[in-house]
Amino acid sequence: ITDSTAFIPIKEAISFFNTDDKQSMSNKCLCYYYLGEIHYACGSLNISSGYYLQSLEIAKKLDNNTNIFYGNRALFWNNIRQKRYAKAKEYLDVLNNKNTFNDSVLIKFVMNDNAVYYFETKDYLKAKQIDMELFKWHQRTKDADLLTASFRLSDDYLQLNKLDSALNYTIYTVSLIKDTTSTTVNLYYLQVAKIAEKLGNSKISMNAYKQAYSLYDKNVIKKTDNQILELEKKYNLTEATNKALKFSNRANMYSAASIFLILLLLSVI
Repeated sequence: ITDSTAFIPIKEAISFFNTDDKQSMSNKCLCYYYLGEIHYACGSLNISSGYYLQSLEIAKKLDNNTNIFYGNRALFWNNIRQKRYAKAKEYLDVLNNKNTFNDSVLIKFVMNDNAVYYFETKDYLKAKQIDMELFKWHQRTKDADLLTASFRLSDDYLQLNKLDSALNYTIYTVSLIKDTTSTTVNLYYLQVAKIAEKLGNSKISMNAYKQAYSLYDKNVIKKTDNQILELEKKYNLTEATNKALKFSNRANMYSAASIFLILLLLSVI
């Protein structure tokens, strides 16, 4: 949850973890981290950065490698989104220290972050080399991330102007799609259409455009239906709340009237 329903209680919880014992500091470290996550998800990057730094500071005091890893990774992404590449590289260098973070899953995350960094700084050849390693990794493990890895490779080849390879990997990406209700699926088909168009393959391009806009229409209708459903829920909740308030007001009036009558009766007696 990335709104005030999570933010407010976590913010309040920090005041309870004000001692220097290990458990209290560990809890405080997580509180700051998740406050950073909430602000990051809401686009308040400068505020999220402050919380991440506080979390990382405590993690270093506790010498907790896991929390140090995620704190540095959060700050890497925070700076990448703000296009502060020099600062992002500082955090990436910490993550690249495999002597500290030698877990295979964490290494995969670091490879991903390196590929993103090189792509963002327009070193597409390095990005492609790392993405190819990740692609082969995901092929071996046959996990859900294979789709994303394949699409990233197509993006790398597109930037390197190797259109045949870019088209092959984008078509392969489309073949991996299982959930057509995702809002990003139509973008994969658009990629196929645009690359095929550049290569002069009008048949593949037309079919991909048709598929892309068909999925887009379906997802817009679904999104609209969901919004209507949410509005209905809010209306029903408001109506129920109003009824509860009316009942509460009526009960209060009856209570006040009863007390008044009792006092009147007592005064008469």
